Amino acid sequence: MARRIAIAGIFMAVLLGSLPARADFALGLGASGNFGIENKQLRLPDSWSVDGALGYRFTLGIVELTPELDLTYLRSTGSLKGNDVDWAFQAAAGGRIGVQIYFVVPSVYVLFGLGQLQFTSQDLVKHDGTGPYYEVGGAVDFRLGGSASLGVHAGYGSVSLSNVEADLQNAKINRVRAGVRLTLFL
Repeated sequence: MARRIAIAGIFMAVLLGSLPARADFALGLGASGNFGIENKQLRLPDSWSVDGALGYRFTLGIVELTPELDLTYLRSTGSLKGNDVDWAFQAAAGGRIGVQIYFVVPSVYVLFGLGQLQFTSQDLVKHDGTGPYYEVGGAVDFRLGGSASLGVHAGYGSVSLSNVEADLQNAKINRVRAGVRLTLFL
């Protein structure tokens, strides 16, 4: 079994090594709708977000690897009640891996970083909280020539808070987001 895995690995290395390689600077801008996942301590009402991504896309044959930095600003819509998140900001680093099939590129991504948010407590006092942030998701991009792509993405993200107030220790904000992103390759 180990011999077959080694032979398959060598075959893939030779195949991928013989394909043309390319690297491009990637600059992305996106907009998303966000839907909070209910929890007992804090609530994220429906919201919108904008995000920007800065990365470098490495293309090796049909495989694309893109390490990137991602900044997201989220704002809740509608009226806020006690323990509702008003706004959030996340800064994260991570990457995506995709496979180009003609002009379509399905991919998966993961981001890790720091999230800051403001929420209104039950006594209607505004609080700020900061904590570790992560997001995992997938995307499908459609190439618009060699220098741009337009895609749809969906992901699950979470910010864990600490040191807020006694009844909100170790609170989490969980969300699902879906939206569109335009990426330019320079």
